[in-house]
Amino acid sequence: MALGQAPGNSLGLGGTDLFASLLMRIGRDFGNQSFNQKLWKQVATRTVAFSTKGAVDNFILAACATVNTNLTRVFATTWKFPVSSNAALEAQQRWGDPFVLRPAIVASTIGNTNVVLRWQTQWNNLYQVQASADTQTWTNLGASVSGNGSLRSVSYPTDSSGQQFFRLNLP
Repeated sequence: MALGQAPGNSLGLGGTDLFASLLMRIGRDFGNQSFNQKLWKQVATRTVAFSTKGAVDNFILAACATVNTNLTRVFATTWKFPVSSNAALEAQQRWGDPFVLRPAIVASTIGNTNVVLRWQTQWNNLYQVQASADTQTWTNLGASVSGNGSLRSVSYPTDSSGQQFFRLNLP
């Protein structure tokens, strides 16, 4: 998004629409009723940016400050914002490790012999499927799966000896 431009789309939405929808998404997922007012107060505390890169960093860091959470990974992997190393370092120092969006897993069984796990992947994320009988000790099932924005589906034999739990670990 630059100077009111947005990627071409069938709805004819522009950069302003893209920006507004991003703000609504951050406010919905991480903020509260006063998110927008707090965000602009945080923007005002940032130093003046003299480049697009600086303006992007200011916006990302203002969003992080508004919700008191390191959102740099979400900005980089989910929304494809270029997060500079300086912004990532400042966010790490102020709010700790980056927040990770955990995908929802849909599980189904096939004839009591296999379980099928499905989830939406994000670009640049690795997913390790793990299984456990007790939720204390986890075992990797196969190799890590690389995210590419697609819906992934994997199938594993069910354990006939009792309960089985599954999770996605983001290494």
